Amino acid sequence: MVDQSNGTARRASSLRLSGEVLIHATRPDHITGKQKHHARILAAPARPVTPIPARPGIIGAVDFPLEELASAVQQRASTWAALEFDQRVRPIHPNHGKPVTSVEFESAVWMVEVMIWSSGEAELATLRLTDDRGVNKHYDLADREDLDGLFDELVRLLVDDEVPAAALVFQWPGAPS
Repeated sequence: MVDQSNGTARRASSLRLSGEVLIHATRPDHITGKQKHHARILAAPARPVTPIPARPGIIGAVDFPLEELASAVQQRASTWAALEFDQRVRPIHPNHGKPVTSVEFESAVWMVEVMIWSSGEAELATLRLTDDRGVNKHYDLADREDLDGLFDELVRLLVDDEVPAAALVFQWPGAPS
């Protein structure tokens, strides 16, 4: 091998496993033990992947009907109007194989987002603009009844200031003065 910077000849060293060059260095002592270890891992035959069995209490793939979100929002149209909310239901997005949809509500007092994935996972994120208090909660929805429960908790938060059980309550940093 010729060093291009000064034209001198150098001896090259390569680490080969099963005839394939995995590491190439200008001197044998430039191949570190860590590089040799990584080369062995790269050259190792692939092991078959065994699926991990679901643990008790873990919800598997639910395949939640995302189109239910729009009808659940529409069902409460009079509530959203009384709270003076503008609302936007987002279309279902493929999201790298885990489809998602969401609805956003906005008023002079609140900003709210409900996001639901096809797995049934859902996030409620709220921010009360009058005092910058946020209330967020994660849900695992199995059906429309669970979605209705999420909206029931949201309405109780908005109307009665009742924080849902297991919700995260935080104070958003106020605007600098």
